[in-house]
Amino acid sequence: MAFLVSPGVEVKEKDLTNIIPAVSTSIGGFAGVFEWGPCEEATMVSSEADLIAQFGYPRISTNAGGNTRLDWYSAANFLQYSNALQTSRVFPLGARNASSETVAQNTDTINVVIIGTTSVPNVAINVPYDGTNTVSITPASGDTETDTATALAAALVAAGVSSAKAIGQTVSYDKLTYAVPAINTQNSITFSYSSSSMSNEDDSDVAINTAIIKNYSDFLVEKAALVNGSVYARYPGKLGNSVGVILIDSSMSDSDFVNHKLFANVTAASIFDDKPGTSVWAETNHSADLNDEVHVIVYTTDTFINGTANDILETYAYLSKAKNGKTADAGVNYYVDVVNDSSKWVYLQNEETYSTGGVNTAIGQHVIGETLRTQSTSAFNSFITNADVVGVRAYELSGGKDGAEVTDANYTAAYDVLGNTEEVDVNLLITGSRSKTVQKWAIALAEARKDCIAFVSPSYTAAVTNPSAAKIVDYFNSSTDGFNSTSYAVFDSGWKRQYDRYNDEYFWIPLNADIAGVTARTDLTNDAWWSPAGLNRGFIKNVVKLSFNPNQTDRDTLYPKRINPVVTLRGEGTLLYGDKTALKRPSAFDRINVRRLFIVLEKAIATASKYQLFEFNDDFTRRLFVNAVEPFLADVKTRRGLYDYKVICDDSNNTQEVIDNNRFVADIYIKPARSINFITLNFVAVRSGVNFNEVVGA
Repeated sequence: MAFLVSPGVEVKEKDLTNIIPAVSTSIGGFAGVFEWGPCEEATMVSSEADLIAQFGYPRISTNAGGNTRLDWYSAANFLQYSNALQTSRVFPLGARNASSETVAQNTDTINVVIIGTTSVPNVAINVPYDGTNTVSITPASGDTETDTATALAAALVAAGVSSAKAIGQTVSYDKLTYAVPAINTQNSITFSYSSSSMSNEDDSDVAINTAIIKNYSDFLVEKAALVNGSVYARYPGKLGNSVGVILIDSSMSDSDFVNHKLFANVTAASIFDDKPGTSVWAETNHSADLNDEVHVIVYTTDTFINGTANDILETYAYLSKAKNGKTADAGVNYYVDVVNDSSKWVYLQNEETYSTGGVNTAIGQHVIGETLRTQSTSAFNSFITNADVVGVRAYELSGGKDGAEVTDANYTAAYDVLGNTEEVDVNLLITGSRSKTVQKWAIALAEARKDCIAFVSPSYTAAVTNPSAAKIVDYFNSSTDGFNSTSYAVFDSGWKRQYDRYNDEYFWIPLNADIAGVTARTDLTNDAWWSPAGLNRGFIKNVVKLSFNPNQTDRDTLYPKRINPVVTLRGEGTLLYGDKTALKRPSAFDRINVRRLFIVLEKAIATASKYQLFEFNDDFTRRLFVNAVEPFLADVKTRRGLYDYKVICDDSNNTQEVIDNNRFVADIYIKPARSINFITLNFVAVRSGVNFNEVVGA
C-alpha cells in the first residue's frame, strides 16, 4: 500500500458488491454425422436455418458417413424448443476433402505407371484405408525383368507394409501414405491400388499429395502436406465436390468483363461493379500500374448443395495479390488470407505456383477467357510473390468423400469435444440414435462435468421392432450390459414417427432430443428447477405417432425402473409423463427438477467462489461470501425452487487447520422443492343432514 509523504488527498475504491452471476441451464450438446461443417469441435447452432447453413441438409445415403438424417433431425428437433445447441460433427473413417488436386480415376483399380530412365522418382500415394485395402506390385507388360518390382515391393515393406509378398501377389498395408524411395532401373512398373470391400462411390479416386483435413485449424498444421496454388474444400465431405472457385485478375479485358460468361449466364460485370485494377494501398505505397487486385467467386457446380447449379455462394471483391496488402482501414487484404479467414466453403493453399501461359489440366483446372500472362513490372514482382495468378482461373473441386464407416470411436471422439467445461458450456447432452457404448460414454461425460444431464432413448430394436415394456426395461436394466445408477442421465421410453420435409417421407427417430428440448423449454417458461413433465410443460412436437404408447400397466412397469414414459393421451397430445433421473436408490436426486436445481446452485455459486481464491481466509472474506450467497438462495426460494436453506461459513468449519492448509470451506444446506408424482382424491358421500365439521373431524 502506498503512503502519502506530503499533504494531499488520495482517492481509492473498493468493490464489495459481490453477487452470484446468472448461469446458463438450457444449452444442448450433440455429436452427430453431418454432410458439412467443422469436425470434432463445438459449434453453436441457434435455429434450423442456422443448422442448414453450418452443417448442410438431412441426406439419405447407403454410405454410413453420408446418411445424416437421424442426426440432423435430432439436432433440429431440439432446436424446436430452444435456440442454443453446441454441435460437434463426427469425422467418419474415409472422409476426405474435395480438392483441385484430385485425379479422376476408374472405380475399381488405380494404376500409376512409373517409367524410369536411370531411376524411379519418389512417389507418394494417398488412399482411403478401411482395413482391407491392398497394393499389388507387378512388372509392366513386356518387362522380363522382375528386379524393379521386387525392389519396389521391398521398399514398400520397409516403409511399413505388414509383410512381404511374392511378386504378383497382393501386398497388404496399414498406412495411409507411402513415400517410395528412388529405385535404379531401366524398366517400367505398375503400382496398383484396389479395395474389395468399399463401394464404388468410395473407391472412385486416389488423391496425390492431398492431406485429409478436418477443419480450418488443421490446414494451418498440415500446410507442408498441401500443394501450393491449390484449392481445397473447407471441410471433408462429398458436398465439397459441388463447389467451384474462380479467380479474376486485372488482365481480364474490359470486353470480357462485360460479355464473357464465367458460367451459365453469369458474367463478371453481373457480380462486381468494376474489373480488378490497382488497389489504393498499392498506388500509395508502390506504383499506379501494379494491377494487384483480384476478385474471388465461390459458386455451386451442380444442384447438390442447395438445389441450384451455378449459384453464387460467396464473393470477395478488390482483394490484393500482395501478401502485405491492406484495406483502406489497414485491414488484411491479401486474397489468400481474406478467403481463408472468411469462407465457409474453401481454403486456398499459399500462392499460385503454376507456370505462366498454360494450365495443368491433369489436376482439374481450366482457363476461362484470356490466356494466362506474366506481369513484367519489376516493382510488381518485388512484393507480389504470386504473379502467376493472371487471367481467369477456375477450379471445380472433386474427390470429396463422406466416409464409408462411422464407428463408436468416431462418435466418442466428437463427444469428447463437449467434455471441456472451461471451453464449452453444455447443460443438456443429446445422444440421438447412438449405440449403448456411446450412450454410456455420454453419461460418463455428464457425470465428469457435473453441470449437465445426458438424455438416452432405447435402441430401435427395443423401441420400434415389436416393442414392449419388458424389452425397454431390459435395454436399460439388463444384468449383463445395463446402465449404472446415476442422477446425471434421463431415460425415455421410445421413438416417434416424424415427417421429413426435405426428403418427403416419414421415418422413426428416438425421443431423447425432444426430452432434452422440453427440459430447455421449461427453463425458458419457468426455471430449471421445475419439472419438464406433464400437461403444463411436457408436450412433444412433430409427432405422427409413437413407436410404443405405454398404457397404465406399461407405465407401472417402466417408471419403477427409472424409465420415463412418453404417452399420447386422447384429446391431449403426446407428452413426457415422468420426471425421474436414472438414479436407482430413493433420493431427492431421483427427480429431474432436483438434480437440475443443484446444477444451477452449484454452477452459479462455484463461479462466484472463484473470486475468493487468493484472498485471506478471515472473517471479512467469509462474511463477504455469505452476503453474496444468501440473497441468491432467497431469490431461488421466492421462485419456488427450494423450501429453505442455511449457509455456514465461519470459524466453525474454517478451523485453524483448514486455514493453515490454504483452504476455504462453506456448508450450504438446501431443502429442495419436490414435484408431485402421485395424486390421491378422496370423495366422501354424506347424508344431507350431516355437519361437515363432524365428518372432517371423524
